[in-house]
Amino acid sequence: MKDYNAIFNASYERITKRYYDEFIEIFYYKLTSKCPDIKSRIEALDMNTQRHVFKHSLAYMVYFSSVRVSDDDLTKLAIRHQTMGIKDSQFPLWLDAFVETLPQVDSRYTDDDADAWRIILSPSIEFMKCISHRVKP
Repeated sequence: MKDYNAIFNASYERITKRYYDEFIEIFYYKLTSKCPDIKSRIEALDMNTQRHVFKHSLAYMVYFSSVRVSDDDLTKLAIRHQTMGIKDSQFPLWLDAFVETLPQVDSRYTDDDADAWRIILSPSIEFMKCISHRVKP
């Protein structure tokens, strides 16, 4: 029996406390490789600000996954992505890029970490896709 919450929490702690800057750099490279049509939008971002925004957005996603209660923060995040033209089909690519980055930065990475991240983040991604269908670009 595996405790995916515990596995996730340990990985989350390592990524956000020790490897964050390296993670972000590699993650955005992988993401733009998977979604070349968003590359110009990513390159236009102030990456110092984006590091901060990403960390908070990740926290919103984790929170939603644990309580399954929507809040304004995750709803606003979903709307922001929808108005930026992010398509439903790109959310799984975002998660793939995220998970593929883990072993590149975390020396303690295991396949269980990848599974845990997918399990924890998937409900938030589904929520954001639902919200994006309700908002006109």
